[in-house]
Amino acid sequence: MKLIILILLGLSSLSIGSIDLSYGSRGRTYPMVGAELFLESGYNYQFYKKNKIISGLIRPNLTIQSSVVVNQASAGLSVYPISFFGIHYHQKYIRSDIDFDFFDCEKVACQDDSTRGIFKTNLALAYKGFFLLTQFGYEKIKHSNKTLPIGEFRRFFVGAVERDNQREARFVFGRKISEDFSLLYLHEYAKMLKSGQRSWFHLLLAVHKSSNKNTYSYGLGTMGSSIKGHGLIAVFEWKKDILTGLKLL
Repeated sequence: MKLIILILLGLSSLSIGSIDLSYGSRGRTYPMVGAELFLESGYNYQFYKKNKIISGLIRPNLTIQSSVVVNQASAGLSVYPISFFGIHYHQKYIRSDIDFDFFDCEKVACQDDSTRGIFKTNLALAYKGFFLLTQFGYEKIKHSNKTLPIGEFRRFFVGAVERDNQREARFVFGRKISEDFSLLYLHEYAKMLKSGQRSWFHLLLAVHKSSNKNTYSYGLGTMGSSIKGHGLIAVFEWKKDILTGLKLL
């Protein structure tokens, strides 16, 4: 994390670039009702630009998330060698102080600390108001509990004892209705490679941007995992942009 902060500070002295800063909240209703606050920031350095579509960007970034009982902090670096393809690496720390009611926390590690090394790639394509976003990720998870299997609360499945690796894929297909409103379908799939457990999302989402730099996302769908079948889920996110950085697309 110190390295990412140093890169962030170093790039801020360059002549081409901009800082973005935003905060907001998000939540969901399944497998239990929960919400969190978040704050995220990054420095966007555009290292080349051929035209409106073809350009490259480097973005060191920091994110803090808190629901009071679960607190998270991550530092990462995103590199876009071309505007529609990105490569990302993050280090994340998570502290949990809650026994989740969808786990048997006498048999699953619900509380304590975990660290994650996260590698992701994403591709974005658009044509006449339609867009397709794909993302593939790999996480190396280490938990401080050395006797119980890891309880992954975000996707409510269980990993191996102390360490596991997680693979994920996300696909988003959407339609831009106007400059301020979009409709989209999201599918997400994840698997713990050692325990073999799986999790999945199917969501229909609406995204609305207001004139005062607020973005609202809300949706309905289903979520399931190896330890619990499909359930109806409602999600929301509100995001407020304080500083707006460079945009690739």
